[in-house]
Amino acid sequence: MIFPLIRPYGAADEALRRAEAEVADKYFPNDADAVAKYEIYTQTVQVTNELPGLPVSVLGPYSLKQKVSQETVAEFHSEGKALQTAYKTNERYETLMTAQKRSGTASKGIFQWR
Repeated sequence: MIFPLIRPYGAADEALRRAEAEVADKYFPNDADAVAKYEIYTQTVQVTNELPGLPVSVLGPYSLKQKVSQETVAEFHSEGKALQTAYKTNERYETLMTAQKRSGTASKGIFQWR
């Protein structure tokens, strides 16, 4: 006996689409492209939240002005995530948003290493 392909999540998929459209409409009222714009918004928020944790070495090419004119934030983020993955398997790294310790300005141990 061959069983037909059953899609049990049809109603759930539709409910998720409606919920997404409802949220998107709150951010972009009366806009036909509200869902697409909301997706871009959520991706932007995710990228900006991840930027501070990227390795500071991703800035190297930018400090030398090698890539500044042809890069986007998304490409910068992608390069940083690739470096982050490589470092996590091999060594520790300093993050872009390293904060000084509360104890003072001693040079030893002021950086946030991952």
